[in-house]
Amino acid sequence: MKILHLSDIQIEIRRNSQRYDEYATALETVIEHVKSDLDISKVVISGDVFEFCSVTDTERVMFIKFIKSLESVQTINEIVVTSGNHDLKQRFNDIQISGVPVIEKSVMD
Repeated sequence: MKILHLSDIQIEIRRNSQRYDEYATALETVIEHVKSDLDISKVVISGDVFEFCSVTDTERVMFIKFIKSLESVQTINEIVVTSGNHDLKQRFNDIQISGVPVIEKSVMD
């Protein structure tokens, strides 16, 4: 069993449209890595998921597609997302990723 840990993804594509391709390529590279390493069974994504607290629809959709791609990998049996300080105002329940627990509490709460 292996756990893939990702952190500080900081999806931000509002200021520069070229960033969309950059993020899409990077996230697809992660998916390809997960598919090629059959020992990876768990994925932990710790914040910051997004660069800004107010997330655009494009940023939200990109993250949802990424999670759904991870879910489709047969060897993955658990995905956990924790929010970072940039994510604390983001309501992850709005993203509606079924079956993926999101830990939204700050250690400061």
